[in-house]
Amino acid sequence: MKLNKKIIAVVLVVAVIIAVVLAVTQLPGDNPSSDYVVGIWNNAEFSKPAEEWSDAAISLGGEDGVIDLVVAQAHSNGLVNLPFPFQNTGFLYSTTTTDLVEMYLSEFETAGLGVILSVQPLEADIKQLVGIILSRYGNHDNILGINVDIEWKESGTPNHVSNEERNTWLSEIKKYDANYKLFITYFGDYTYFSDDHPDLVILYDGEEDTQTTLLRQYGDLAKHYSSVGIYTGYSSSIPPVASVEQIINAAPNTEYIIHTYDVFSDRKVVMFQMDDVQVDWLEYLSINLTNLHIEKQMPVLCDVIPNNLDNPDVGGGYLPIYLQNVSGNYSDLVEIGLHGYTHNASEMLQGMSYDEQKDIVEKGLQIFSSMGITPSTFIPPFGSADNTTVEVAEDLGFQAFSSIYGGLSSSEMLILDNYLSLTTGEGGNVTIKTPEQLMSEIDQNESPEPVMVLYQFFDFQGDTENKLLEFADVLDVLKDSGKYVFMTPRQYRAIVDEQAAGM
Repeated sequence: MKLNKKIIAVVLVVAVIIAVVLAVTQLPGDNPSSDYVVGIWNNAEFSKPAEEWSDAAISLGGEDGVIDLVVAQAHSNGLVNLPFPFQNTGFLYSTTTTDLVEMYLSEFETAGLGVILSVQPLEADIKQLVGIILSRYGNHDNILGINVDIEWKESGTPNHVSNEERNTWLSEIKKYDANYKLFITYFGDYTYFSDDHPDLVILYDGEEDTQTTLLRQYGDLAKHYSSVGIYTGYSSSIPPVASVEQIINAAPNTEYIIHTYDVFSDRKVVMFQMDDVQVDWLEYLSINLTNLHIEKQMPVLCDVIPNNLDNPDVGGGYLPIYLQNVSGNYSDLVEIGLHGYTHNASEMLQGMSYDEQKDIVEKGLQIFSSMGITPSTFIPPFGSADNTTVEVAEDLGFQAFSSIYGGLSSSEMLILDNYLSLTTGEGGNVTIKTPEQLMSEIDQNESPEPVMVLYQFFDFQGDTENKLLEFADVLDVLKDSGKYVFMTPRQYRAIVDEQAAGM
């Protein structure tokens, strides 16, 4: 039975295939601090059962889980919508005759979950808005405070908070409970926020970048405040989540880790895979293509043939150093997979004995090891593999196995075999599929497994410049569509593992 099919099918049933949120639950030894709490963000989504949200918060944060609940949402009409009956006035309005919030708060209180009440104020008076919210819901013992999302603040200086504003909001909050905190959310640096305060929590809400960059920005912001937290789980980030260990390392004073609405995302997972990268042939092409993925922030699995990477007399000498740099500095975007050893005809692994296959794979691993690279995905040469190959890869510690030929199974590794080609045609007539063609094929692919978009780097020979431009357009269009989540097998495997553990 294939690990991926078993797990992914269950994941889809609960609508959390990209539930990267669970990728940051605690791993063994992944608890550098006991002072943080973990929870989930609900962006005014009152159509899903309250139990579904509380279950998600508990699965992430246990008995101390929290829910960040949006109870005043910015609307495209420039007004703030309140999900409870309210006489429309100024910038505040309501369209409901029933209180949509109360049943959720009651469920969360029964479950013992803390609740942060979030507001997106636009031009509304924030002090007034805080009073309206807390006078209605301050009776619940599980309220932790009010969160002002200043991305949506247009009163005063847009997207900035002064010390005077902070004090005004805190004064209003404290009228209802002296223990309430003021949370302020944004994705900018510390200059957008007020100065620190004992009752202030700063929440960082960055996305659409690599986790390395996002965590660096978060860490810089956190240096200016005693209490901080971070939102994570956006499908637009690469990978979508950071681990608890990464977050705490970036900001040891982290008190809140909050997962976004993408916990309920149903986007397809797409993985790009560049095949046959090698030291002694067209190095410039594989490097240019990898650079394109980095530039476009589109993850890629590079199937690297290790033969001669440790031989300075072969090839241009650029690829080994380049791969080491990529492995060390761009691991969010580039995964280096082991593609056999020499990738010659003698490496048709299917049918070989266990020892023969292991000898070949170990030789490749030794070269990678000498370069300081530890691959987690194995790609058999020519796709030639059998279940003995799978056993060898398992025993050598690989976490994922990618082969264009199906029928393999593993109880330990993620098996990836759901392939589409980036190109069409053969020989000298190879062309890059248009974004529309590729998206159509991806959308028609009904498999619950990630879609692997495979291409050979050498197909970019001949009219290279135009082909690179066409491929750049493909990457841009797919990314801008918002329909997919892009990651590498290593990143996806981490998500699958944590999803399975959470069940």
